[in-house]
Formats: sequence, C-alpha cells, structure tokens
Amino acid sequence: MKKLLLYISFTLLIINCFAQNNELDSLKELEKKLPENKQKVEILYQIGILYEHNNPTIAFEYYQKGYDIAQNLKNDTLIGLGLYNLGIYYLENRHLEKSLEMHRKAINIFKKTNFS
Repeated sequence: MKKLLLYISFTLLIINCFAQNNELDSLKELEKKLPENKQKVEILYQIGILYEHNNPTIAFEYYQKGYDIAQNLKNDTLIGLGLYNLGIYYLENRHLEKSLEMHRKAINIFKKTNFS
C-alpha cells in the first residue's frame, strides 16, 4: 500500500511538472509577441510566479521587467502588483528591510486605487 501511494504521489508530481513547463513555454512565447501593454505585464508577473520557488533569480528578472513596463504605462494597479511581487522575492531571500519597503509602497498604491 505504501509503495502504491508513493508511486501515485510521484506520478502526480511528474504530471504537475510537465503541465507547469507547458504553461511556462506558452506564456514565454506569448510575452515575446506582445507590445508593452497591460497584458504583457500580467504575463511577465505570471511567469515570475511560476519561477518563484525553483529559480528566484529568474523570477526577479520577470517581476522587474513587468514592474518597469507598468511604470512606463503609469498603471498604478500593475505597479502595486509589481512591488508586491518584488517584496515577496526579497522576503524569500531574507532581505527583510527591502521586502518591507516594497510591501509598504504596494499597500499605499492599493489604498489609493481601492484595489481589492
């Protein structure tokens, strides 16, 4: 019984990994084709989230790229989400002061925009 549960768990883990890789590949292809707009920023943030636990450095790059575009677009909601994502990165990498700074800025933006 234990072997069966172990086998099922391992199989589900492999299926999940393949599904994430397919999603990641699709998002990367779509991101390349899009102009610098709201959808591109959202996709960059999604890619960052998919990399967050396996490769935080790459996640940071996608978060930063999305944040930069959000600033160029002057879209406060996307800027707030970018700051939030960057704050998570800093938190997970033990840069607590920087994480707190990012999250405070995000909260201020969310309050201003009534983001929920």
